[in-house]
Amino acid sequence: MSEFPIDEYLAKIKATKPKINEQSLFDLHRANCFSIAFENINPLLQKPVYLDLESLTKKILKDNRGGYCFELNEFFYRALEVFGFECKRALGRVFMGRAEGGPRTHQVTIVTFNNRSWLADVGFGGPGLIEPIPLEDGYETVQHNRKIRIRKHSDWGYLYEDEFEGSWRIIYAVPLEKSVALDFTLGNYFCSSHPDAIFTNSLFCALPTLEGKVTVWNRSLHIFTGKEKTEKTEKTLDSLESFQFLFKDLLKLTVSEKDIDGIHKKILL
Repeated sequence: MSEFPIDEYLAKIKATKPKINEQSLFDLHRANCFSIAFENINPLLQKPVYLDLESLTKKILKDNRGGYCFELNEFFYRALEVFGFECKRALGRVFMGRAEGGPRTHQVTIVTFNNRSWLADVGFGGPGLIEPIPLEDGYETVQHNRKIRIRKHSDWGYLYEDEFEGSWRIIYAVPLEKSVALDFTLGNYFCSSHPDAIFTNSLFCALPTLEGKVTVWNRSLHIFTGKEKTEKTEKTLDSLESFQFLFKDLLKLTVSEKDIDGIHKKILL
């Protein structure tokens, strides 16, 4: 069994070994979010997504790639576990503003201190968390100029919501029922392999920054800046060179020319 690469991971996210307290959890979560981009290149190019520690270590640390929720949150969970945090995996149901949620296909982590549970999520992308938030009904805060909250629902469990265009929308729900290992295997397999899954059909990328964030949906690039008031710049990725700039300069990833060419062709279809 592989051991978690503590030193390499901390070097990657430019952090020091955490203490077991809430501030260290916040610091580790922020550092991870700012250092490892959300991206679904493998599913889009019909490449397998592996969740074992050896594969995640190679992809994220050695190959300088990112990943989507099952990869990023699994790797973060492994880090928290080896550092000594009390934590568990959970499987969320994505809504993204819809009245009905989809299948349970979003992995998150629940961390507990002194009988208080925190939602940690380094793998949702654009409207995801920058810092953990208490998994408590009515909790509300602001992260990167976005109002977010937790609301408990009798059917869906805990709802993670944000204020969008003047009203609250549900991003995803964290059900109260227990998840088992096979739930994550099935969720990952669906998201990375099913022909109707969003990740096999469209490119999604995101990386928060100290000034804002970078998000991508297919050829649409959005760059958000501003600490007090968010400003958005929109651009179209219309050439191989623009995708090379995206991955290398904006997302800080190493993506092969072959994969960039494959992405470019796939999303132009």
